[in-house]
Order: sequence, then structure tokens, then C-alpha cells
Amino acid sequence: PPPITTALTNVLLDGSNWAKFVKNFKVFLLGLDALWVVDGGPGTEADNLSLDRMIIPHLYSHVHEDYQYLVEDQVSATAAFKSLKGHFEKSNMTNRIV
Repeated sequence: PPPITTALTNVLLDGSNWAKFVKNFKVFLLGLDALWVVDGGPGTEADNLSLDRMIIPHLYSHVHEDYQYLVEDQVSATAAFKSLKGHFEKSNMTNRIV
């Protein structure tokens, strides 16, 4: 897999910037040829499974400490992203309804 440390985004997910965070995270994943993280998972290719796990620390480090619990126990970047998406898209829908 390509070195991921050279492609870090600078957006910290803080609860108010989900849309911007997702946009930047997708650009990061695009550079790794890993958009499957947000599209449902790596499948079974060993390289993709390895890359998926290497993305977790990047994702964790770009989430405000108040929300890191959503990522810290996940075993894949795909699962971590789904956890964040479930939390923040639910929060955004609640804000729109209120």
C-alpha cells in the first residue's frame, strides 16, 4: 500500500463540520485508491484489508477527543466511518427537524 502519512488532511471533526470533514476524508481516500472505506468495505483482498486497518489511526487522529469513542473500538476504517456517519448524520437530521 502507498504511504498514508504523506496524505493527511487538516480538518478535525468537531461536531459542527461533518460535511467538510467527509469531503476532505474522501480526497484523502481517493489518494490511497481506498474510496471503498466510505462505500462499504475492502472486500477480501489482503492489501485492502491491511490498508483499511492503517487508515484507522489517521481517522482517529482527525476526530475531536469528544467523539473519538466512536472510532476507538472499531476494527476497520470502514466500521469506524460507519460509526461516525451514523452519529453525525443522525445529529444533522435532528437539527434540521427542530
